[in-house]
Amino acid sequence: MKTIKQLITAVLRKEYRLAVWSDRGSLLNIEGATIDELNKKLADNGINLHGLTWTLYKTGRFFLPEREIDRSTDK
Repeated sequence: MKTIKQLITAVLRKEYRLAVWSDRGSLLNIEGATIDELNKKLADNGINLHGLTWTLYKTGRFFLPEREIDRSTDK
């Protein structure tokens, strides 16, 4: 029974990844299951996205590959 639940969860799972490039060129990847989780991780690390280059990616349900859904347009 547990394996059926794990299979259904894996099929319906979606994840987000936020790639943030600093002014010095270092890359920080923040991953989470929801946008709210990403925002909490940003706040915990004290990161303000204003003025930084960032890209938001999403991995879709049914094992869809990762794709870009939003990016910064500040620069």
